[in-house]
Amino acid sequence: MRIGIDGSLLYGQYSGVEYAIHHLLRELAVVDRQNEYVIYVDADFIPRSKSPPNFRWQHTRFHGRQRFMRILWQQRQLQRQILEDQLDVFHGPGYVIPLNCPVPSVVTVYDIIALTHPRLCRVSNRLHYGWILPRTLDRATCIVVPSESVKKEILERRPAAESRIRVVPLGINPSFFDPPSQEDLCRLKRKYQLPDRFLLFVGNLEAKKNLPRLMTVFHALKIGHHLPHHLVLAGSTQHTTPAVTELIENEHLKPFVHALGYVPEADLPSLYCLAEVFVFPSLVEGFGLPVLEAMALGTAVVASDRGALPEVVGDAGILCAPEDSQSVASALHRIISDPELRADLVARGKLRAQQYSWQNTAVQMLELYKEVEQAT
Repeated sequence: MRIGIDGSLLYGQYSGVEYAIHHLLRELAVVDRQNEYVIYVDADFIPRSKSPPNFRWQHTRFHGRQRFMRILWQQRQLQRQILEDQLDVFHGPGYVIPLNCPVPSVVTVYDIIALTHPRLCRVSNRLHYGWILPRTLDRATCIVVPSESVKKEILERRPAAESRIRVVPLGINPSFFDPPSQEDLCRLKRKYQLPDRFLLFVGNLEAKKNLPRLMTVFHALKIGHHLPHHLVLAGSTQHTTPAVTELIENEHLKPFVHALGYVPEADLPSLYCLAEVFVFPSLVEGFGLPVLEAMALGTAVVASDRGALPEVVGDAGILCAPEDSQSVASALHRIISDPELRADLVARGKLRAQQYSWQNTAVQMLELYKEVEQAT
């Protein structure tokens, strides 16, 4: 087969979706040396590792940050490019395919927050994905989702799509299964000037992450229980809400809340290991990869009971109701104050994380490419 993959989101600082695309491509390069791959990337893209002979990087004329140009390319030029490159299957791993795709298509949809929780989206995402997602769901040959939760949400709106949906969980970078050395931990602690004891959040500091409630609850626990802990927020502040910025700068919170900004993937294993508790109080998630990364490195987890998080966490963490401050506070205090519980959750988390790998993801995707190509 000749398989085309839209890699136009691979620019700038990678976060959830970009890392998912990056790691899928990296593992496909390992598990499949037989089929040909044409990966469409932006004008400035440079592969992060050596590519095998069956991988061809096709550069577009636009730069990744030019969103309007990317949308125009996906819906007008890409269709012609697919025909010129004589593809057998096309995969849009970032929510989008050409609506008039001339070959069998696979689309990966990590969530449908733009449809279910538009108020939590940036205006640009609300407009773009609010329009494109329903049409993509109707036209894709196969829809890939990372969780049963997202599958259920799609079927509530598109019940006729049931035969076309496949659940393929995301994986964990192998580096998250290797505990960092003491030297690496000390280096990272110095680099980010981290406190001795802290709770950790990892993810973009955006509306759906529920950070104002987390910071308010943390402050109440700090006062009410004299906690020695600090709160560390690791993630891009590019789309931070005014409420988050205001709380970070609050005179009572500022000494104890550390907003690190974007943290590269290479630094995350040490950051997880240094944290006493990982907390992820999102209002909605299509998967929740940071939860698994924390578990893999032996950090106890408190997570929201919304979206896909309960199926990802299972019995390996404490779940809380993200819009109930008392529920969040109770979960955090319980895990902080009970070392035996924390040790039990660490052991459970390590076992659970071992069920997820990018290799498994890539193998399942390869089987789907074959299935879609043979069915047409």
